[in-house]
Amino acid sequence: MLNAEKVKQQLLLWSQQFDNVVWLDSNQYDRSHTRYDAILAVDEFTSIRTSKINAFHKLNKFQRITKDWIFGYITYDIKNDIELLKSENRDELGFDELFFFQPKKLFLLKGNKLEIQYLKFFEKDVERDLETIQRLNVTKEARVNKLTIASRIKKETYLKDSKKGKAIRKFIFWKSNKENTGDYPSYLCYYLDFSESRKDPIKKKIYPFEDEKEGLKLFKSLMDDNIKKGWEKYNGA
Repeated sequence: MLNAEKVKQQLLLWSQQFDNVVWLDSNQYDRSHTRYDAILAVDEFTSIRTSKINAFHKLNKFQRITKDWIFGYITYDIKNDIELLKSENRDELGFDELFFFQPKKLFLLKGNKLEIQYLKFFEKDVERDLETIQRLNVTKEARVNKLTIASRIKKETYLKDSKKGKAIRKFIFWKSNKENTGDYPSYLCYYLDFSESRKDPIKKKIYPFEDEKEGLKLFKSLMDDNIKKGWEKYNGA
């Protein structure tokens, strides 16, 4: 007999190796129409990352193309594209305003039954992954990771409207606050270039730094090189 609570812990522990993870858990809330008690989706196969501009149209197109399970999030500021609204709050995290992904691997738990759905290209991994999950000793191997929030130092956003459509250029420089782990740089410089007229509308780069002055120097250089006549500074979120 499958121990549902133990399997949940094993799945969560196993999922930590992936960059893209969604865990949905009913927490035993009794609803007659609930189809699953818990769902785990991991590992991006295809995805959509976009700003708020025409976000729902792009999401609908992505959903029609994939014709599969997709998981992700919609940020609060998406409202600014569907209503005449403006956000004044500072964006301290710099996440994509809409992000959804098609998982390579999906686990669906209902009662004492676990359903596993892998994309066809990855079905060969099912047996190996299941064996790995079942071997995990949760009490010995689980670790509680302290959440560390990065500190933003500078952020600049510029907009441009033309006959070709809207364009956005965003520059963010922040301190990771994770440098003591040995796995992260001390500072990161992020550049996003969005143009709805391009076939590939979003281009972005992240530059790691250990020295704050060097990072800020690149931040200024990116702005000088990419913000010319016609761009207007955006003072919202």
